[in-house]
Amino acid sequence: MKRRNIYRIIVTLVIIGMSVVSIVHGQPPMPPGSHGSNGNQGAGGAAPVDGGVAMLLISGLGYGTVKLVQSLKKSKT
Repeated sequence: MKRRNIYRIIVTLVIIGMSVVSIVHGQPPMPPGSHGSNGNQGAGGAAPVDGGVAMLLISGLGYGTVKLVQSLKKSKT
């Protein structure tokens, strides 16, 4: 009986946690600092993308290399 109550409590906490997270992320972002100025402003600002893309490519290359080595070891045995 105690296990069943513990599972109910855990499920309830997970549901409450998920609903709180969805409420927090549902808020619209604040307008940029130059909001209302005379010039046109691009959306999103000037976030650098090149570092993230490079890390994604490097991690994908590493993952592919590991899987290739595992496949070659498996085929040899």
